Amino acid sequence: MATIKVVDKESVRLVREDLKKYLDMDIDELLSQLTEEQIDELNNENDPDNSCLPPSERCRNQTKKSPTGPLDRKKLLRYLEKLGKEDKDWDEKVPYERGQKRGTQFIAKEQIKLPVSEEDGIELDLPEEYEDALRGATESELIDIAGVLELHSMLTQDQYWDSYRDVLAQEKDATFLGPAKFSLLKIVPDERPNETNFADSLQKLKGNDLKVLNLNNKLDLSESQLLELCEVLKSNTSLQSLSMTYVNATDTIAEKLANVLEDNTMLKVLNVDSNLFTAEKVCDLMKATLKNKTLLELRATNQRSTVLGVKFETQICGFLSENTTMLRLGLNFETLEARMKVVEYLQRNTDLLRQMRVNNEGYTPPKFVAPKGTREKLPDKVQNTAWSSDRN
Repeated sequence: MATIKVVDKESVRLVREDLKKYLDMDIDELLSQLTEEQIDELNNENDPDNSCLPPSERCRNQTKKSPTGPLDRKKLLRYLEKLGKEDKDWDEKVPYERGQKRGTQFIAKEQIKLPVSEEDGIELDLPEEYEDALRGATESELIDIAGVLELHSMLTQDQYWDSYRDVLAQEKDATFLGPAKFSLLKIVPDERPNETNFADSLQKLKGNDLKVLNLNNKLDLSESQLLELCEVLKSNTSLQSLSMTYVNATDTIAEKLANVLEDNTMLKVLNVDSNLFTAEKVCDLMKATLKNKTLLELRATNQRSTVLGVKFETQICGFLSENTTMLRLGLNFETLEARMKVVEYLQRNTDLLRQMRVNNEGYTPPKFVAPKGTREKLPDKVQNTAWSSDRN
């Protein structure tokens, strides 16, 4: 802890007057008046943390012995080991004796166990059949009941998950006093690679004989193959779902896909997650859906631009407000306003689709059905009531 020394003004003035006589003196003359010991002491007063001095001069060498030769590490270790064996051990106050404890011994306090009686327990008002069942239940059955009631502190992790999967407690684990132990790791086989044949799929697309195309995780596809796919999709009239997740598609492919969305009227689902699109191209994809308004689902998360930015998020919200057919949109929005607007527009489109289905099919609201086990049925007035959103 630093201390502050208080000095009065008079003493400071006297010190300054004493130092005035040294202002006009030569430094060499002052050094000539010092002894050899005083000069060595003055040289040793260097600041070791002074960054203005080189490291070799921050601390002077104070070794006065002459060097014995070059450093021999093995010889030095042997000398230190010999010196350690020859040094005498410290004198012990109490000599060591085998089997005898020295020093203060720890004595645990006796824990007083309070007598437990039935009157001290918690009384539950249960039906007689429940009390009889619990009184005659085995410990494994009680473990299953604890799992159903989600009493986590009474069960191990294996016991809880067994009860969650409706698996009865096994005999070796059917105890509340069992040790908490880790579960063996389950070896999960690797996911099989995508076995879709791109050449055959391309031929089927040319013949309008394919409805779903999955190209996920096919890193062997070149940019020229993806461009050829986009050219075929412009005139295709059969494909409804296209998934191109993690195929290293660049902005060039994004531009072609935007042209596909403007020309193709049959594509309903487009998934291009985990590619190399920029925020501008993702915005262009959303803008391209306004021409035909036939795409129902678009997913383009985890791209090169992890953050779209306020500018592009605002534009995407504007495009979605004009699109009345988009039902699902997979994009990461940073601003709260954009997220709320997207949810609002998607709910609006879903409600419009439901209203079109009701008007076209002559939809009649279903009657309310009382759940099983209820004692009273709902009145006819409530059963025949329609939802307010279903009314025209």
